[in-house]
Amino acid sequence: VSPNPASGKLLLSGGAVNGHEFEIDIFDEKGSNVLHAINDRRPDISMLKPGVYPLAVRAEKYVLKKRVVIVK
Repeated sequence: VSPNPASGKLLLSGGAVNGHEFEIDIFDEKGSNVLHAINDRRPDISMLKPGVYPLAVRAEKYVLKKRVVIVK
């Protein structure tokens, strides 16, 4: 997941998303889902307020959890 920090779009790359169907979810500080995308390697995060957001990418048996920093 790059860039991190990010302001416009994220780039998802690596084994979990290459050649597999995947879902991405980004959550706010309260745990509410603020972005859900399917098979989108460049999700647009420009609508999110600056802050630190937990992110989860799910593909087949894989779950990747990271934190992404949003800046403006």
